[in-house]
Amino acid sequence: MGGYVAFWNGCLAELLISVPVFFSSFERCFDIMRAILILILFLDQSLEALGSMQLEPKLSTVVNGSRASFNCSTTAFWDVMSWLLNGSVSLTISAQHGVLGSSDRFHAVNHSTPSLTAWEFVIESAEQNDTGSVTCDLQKMQRETVTLLVQVIGSVEVQGGDVTKRRGEKFYFECRVFGWDPEPTVRWKVNGTEVEEAGYNTSTVVSGGLLDSTSFLGFQAEESVTVERLASVSALQSPRNSSVFLIVASEPDVTLVIAFILFGVVFVSLMGFAAVVFIFTRQRESKASCRQEMSRNRRQSEGNTRAEVLVGELNLGFSFNGQTDINNSGFSRTSTANPSETLPPRLYQMAYDNTDPNSTDSGQIQNTERVRYLTVV
Repeated sequence: MGGYVAFWNGCLAELLISVPVFFSSFERCFDIMRAILILILFLDQSLEALGSMQLEPKLSTVVNGSRASFNCSTTAFWDVMSWLLNGSVSLTISAQHGVLGSSDRFHAVNHSTPSLTAWEFVIESAEQNDTGSVTCDLQKMQRETVTLLVQVIGSVEVQGGDVTKRRGEKFYFECRVFGWDPEPTVRWKVNGTEVEEAGYNTSTVVSGGLLDSTSFLGFQAEESVTVERLASVSALQSPRNSSVFLIVASEPDVTLVIAFILFGVVFVSLMGFAAVVFIFTRQRESKASCRQEMSRNRRQSEGNTRAEVLVGELNLGFSFNGQTDINNSGFSRTSTANPSETLPPRLYQMAYDNTDPNSTDSGQIQNTERVRYLTVV
């Protein structure tokens, strides 16, 4: 019994001794908690002083030569805002004085309100080497960084232009896509329907930091179609394209060909026959004309030289200037004793035909001349 009393007395003594120690530890914990609360309040006030900051967009993709813009907004109090492109300061803005030293390529637009500061950073004519980071820095206290991607748009060209092929003929379309960055997505379309990748092959090379590709599309001509090649990158709203026309020449109908050939043969034969008839007729007419001309010339010649001699009556009382002897004229006459035995002179009448050979009165004497010839024997 005495042992138990001693035990409980010892416990009570230790409890009385530990109570002041417990209260002393509690006071130290209270002090620590109070310090933590003060620190939290201080941090909250610091964060409120710094304010929030946003930079948009996080990724901007533009086409080479176009405009790129970024917006930086904050509720914090600041003195200087700096814009950096790939780590180099491109533009500086003062909260008190505004933009400090803009350029043709870089400038800023103020969109601030009483409760919010907002500035737009603009890059004109973005270049391929502008690709990288864009940073908005507030007095080196707060900064945000986003990404700019500048894509270079090249050209698309289907080689050879429009083609004409026979039905069933196999051939290849060739297309060149060159001067792009990054590598574009390329497709073939036939009459608006996309061709599967297994239907063509493409090879790509890098030249001067840009990508060139060549693609071949195997095709069999069955009907006339439109063949189109398209290339696109994410910055393009619509793809660049190049198109050509395939014209399939239809096979000629054999029946029509034979009929055309027969028609040609018959036509040529008729023309040849007509030419022979014409030549023969011309020759006959020419011969007949020659005969008529010769007959007319002959009749005219005979008419001019022909003369009809008519014998007149004897004129016994004829005398030449009252003389019966005409020796002086160059004629001689033999005198006889009997004048009756003397041969009488003969009187001839010469008639010349001066008729027209074409006249129906040919053969008749139209004009005559009377000529007396004295013949002395």
